Amino acid sequence: MPRLRYDIKGTLETLAPLHVGTGEWRKVATVKGKDGANTRPDVAALMRDATGTPMLPSTTLKGMLRGLAASLGNKIAKLDADALMGEIKGTAEEDEKGRPLPRGSMGLLTVFCAPRTDAVPDASAMPFADARPIAQEGLGDGVFVAARTRIDGASGTASDATLFFQEMVAKGTRFAFRCRIEARAGRIDKAEQALETLKVLLAALTADEGVPLGKGQADGLGRVRLRPQTLSVTRRTVADDGTFTKTPVEDFALPEVIAPPEVDRIPIRLRCDGPFAVIDASHKRERGRHEGEEETPHLSAQRETEALPLLLGTGVSGALRARAAWLWARDAATIRAAAGETEGPVLDDTTVGPKDPVERLFGRTGFRGLLSLSGMTIAADAPLNLTSVRIDRFSGAPVDNALFTTAAFIGVDLSFTLTLGGSATTIDRALFNALCRDIKATGLMLGHGTNKGFGWFDWTEDAA
Repeated sequence: MPRLRYDIKGTLETLAPLHVGTGEWRKVATVKGKDGANTRPDVAALMRDATGTPMLPSTTLKGMLRGLAASLGNKIAKLDADALMGEIKGTAEEDEKGRPLPRGSMGLLTVFCAPRTDAVPDASAMPFADARPIAQEGLGDGVFVAARTRIDGASGTASDATLFFQEMVAKGTRFAFRCRIEARAGRIDKAEQALETLKVLLAALTADEGVPLGKGQADGLGRVRLRPQTLSVTRRTVADDGTFTKTPVEDFALPEVIAPPEVDRIPIRLRCDGPFAVIDASHKRERGRHEGEEETPHLSAQRETEALPLLLGTGVSGALRARAAWLWARDAATIRAAAGETEGPVLDDTTVGPKDPVERLFGRTGFRGLLSLSGMTIAADAPLNLTSVRIDRFSGAPVDNALFTTAAFIGVDLSFTLTLGGSATTIDRALFNALCRDIKATGLMLGHGTNKGFGWFDWTEDAA
């Protein structure tokens, strides 16, 4: 039986911290919880292989490619996508309960699990980092733990006792991507078209902003990008007489990168000239044990490296959601009037999803928000230790011998891109535009100590 196979290999690189989990929980030695607690908190576990090394499961990667095909609209015909990925559809036949029996066809594409490569980023400065193997309740190289909390919708502040922990693969981690197009006998003529369809998907996967994957996609987490220079394709054939040939495909050129359809895509550039810190929950203060030895700061900022702060996209999206909710509560009438002058779908009873525009932008349980954050980069001029005095809450006077130090950063530049999905209504777009104008006019407050001057970011002139 004749057979045709294309083997495609490449390297995926994470552009942001990534969590692809197993749905299980585990204990990590460095995550101890509150002092005096009887039990240590659970940590959401990453997907790992038999050696304990992080990996990307094949089902997750194929789901990413299918979602990418759907997002490209008419750039990929549905018949071509179904031939590549496979399809399941109903038939006229029914089971004993009267439900339609599904009928499916296998696609030509097989996607394999992607193990982590040997190029592992240094995560030693990140929260709760522990290079010991998981058998010793460690995390291994290139992994850290993100501490996150649920935000109360009414107050916009962190809800009490809602801290939870997730293992994260560090930004810059690389995974070995491999997939295969295989056809036999009567389907061989479809293999070439399937390869052309796959080229469009791979081209979109090489976009500078990457493609969302894993947990927290709308918050800028888990974006991956295919490194085009690593792509290699091998063609294998088996003829009717059993002759086997294997040849590398030298002219495997990807088409121009195609971006999914969007309503708006706004780059945001902010700068904080003053101090900035997102407090590292894993930091434990150590007193000097010997004469002349300095004590460590009471509070320390999260950091990616010793000279670079770490800010997760969830910290930005939470502040954006609180600002959007405030704008909607204050200026709903003005925003509705602006929506009436905007072309596009109108919010009505037939609109899918919630009717509240804040929930439509940022999502809720059962509905993914239309607004997403991507391409977040952060830089700082220098680390800076700031010493303050503790104030007595009753007298308002400084407490004697109660100085405390915060290890922060100064001169922080932050950039990211806000993207509004193509299914946004006119009122969604009007609120989005109002949010961007307000950030430009008043900036954004992020991180620890915003009530005492930390984390005040202003819009910079080079922003579009």
